[in-house]
Order: sequence, then structure tokens, then C-alpha cells
Amino acid sequence: MKLAASDYDGTLFRHNKVTEEDLRAIRLWREAGNLFGLATGRDLNLSLVEIESRNIEFDFIICNTGASIYSREESGGLTTLQLLELPGRAAREVLRHPVAGESNYWVLCQGPKSWIVNRASDSWLTGLGLPLTPITKEEGERLTGLQQISLEYNTPEEAARAVELLSQDFGSDMTVHLSGFCVDLTAKGTNKAEGILALLKITGWPVDDILVIGDTENDLSMIRRFGGYVVPSARDDIKQAARGVYESPGHMMLDNM
Repeated sequence: MKLAASDYDGTLFRHNKVTEEDLRAIRLWREAGNLFGLATGRDLNLSLVEIESRNIEFDFIICNTGASIYSREESGGLTTLQLLELPGRAAREVLRHPVAGESNYWVLCQGPKSWIVNRASDSWLTGLGLPLTPITKEEGERLTGLQQISLEYNTPEEAARAVELLSQDFGSDMTVHLSGFCVDLTAKGTNKAEGILALLKITGWPVDDILVIGDTENDLSMIRRFGGYVVPSARDDIKQAARGVYESPGHMMLDNM
């Protein structure tokens, strides 16, 4: 049995769609007795919105850049396998940090619940009708038990600068992830590679081979750990860390069945 883990945004979800070709490849992959799931920086809510609207078959979801892990039950429900929490003071200290004040929004993730403090009307999340509960900054600062704090900037350069500054101040007990325009903070040591390893340890699934594919900075941990792949849109430095390039996750799975 093999396991395939795909990043979502920019990898499985490309050019504002998930192709029928990829959906068919996922189906064939699973029918052959293999496992498929997402390894994403999105939280559970935003992942399920995409999965359900696009009819994506899956066996697991690794959310919040590895902090939250879920497996799919035969009944179609979800089993929570892991929820790694940020330090209790994280929301208060991060949201008061000057670089967080430059973010277009703050999304605060706690298991199946997600809250948003909107700070800019032009954020891509604004007006999408997503299952995010609006709260004030003060309410956000009081939240505890979070798996991830997500920020968004107007350019990748601004996001990279935010990662540098946040890592300097919080890197001793949090991990700061860069993904294009977005910055995510999770528990120390959390990443997609560790999420996959935790998934296998908890489930005991007898996996013989692990295939991963992504496109951006927060995919590097699993690409390096498992000799993974990237899609053509990945930057050159991300491609250099990969074993090779596939047109899509579907191509990767069909080529490795």
C-alpha cells in the first residue's frame, strides 16, 4: 500500500479548479488499495469546503501545516488524530506584534472552529462566505487552545519579512511558516513532514512508499523528507529540492501505481 499526500493551493487546486483528470487519478489510486489525502496550511473548515464542493475523495487531511490531523471513517465522518496547540499566550502576543498589524487578516484556528479578524477589504477571504466567525481583535487576543494563527500580506516579500521578524521573537516556542503571501504560526517543530509521520504512527497504516507533491515553501519539509515532487509552477529553488516535476498530483499517482 502506498500513500500520496498533496498540497492543495497551487498543487491540486491550480488555475482556480481541480481537474477531472486529477479527480479520476485519485479515484483509481484509491481503488488500487492506496491512500490519498491533503497536506495543507488550510484549517479543517477551509479544507472541507473545497473537498465537498469539488467531490475530492480522500483518506486523511493534514491541516494547519501539520498541527491538525484527521482520518476519514468508513461512514464518511472524520476522526481527530492530532491537535497540537500553540502556547496559551500565543494569540495575545502575536496579534500585538507590529508585523501582525500589517497583515490583511488574522485567522485563528482551533480544531473545527475558525475565527477571523478582517483588517483589509481586499483580502481574498473577504466575501467568500466561508465558515469563519468574525470577531474583534480583543476577542481574538483572548483565545487559547489554537492550532494555528494565519496572516496574509500584499506581496511575497512582505510575507518573507514577517517570517523573519516573527521567527526572531517567537521562534523559540513556535514555528513560523512561509507560503507565498501567507504566514502561519504553529507549535514548535510542526511541519507537513512531521504531520505525515505522526499520521502513520497513530494509524499504524502499513505503508510501503510515500509520495508527496507541492509547490511552495511550506511544502519543503515533506519534499525533502520523502524525496517528493513539485508541479511546474513551483519556483526554481523549490524545484531544486525535489526529486522531479509532475504536471499534477494525478500524473504523479498514475505514474507510480
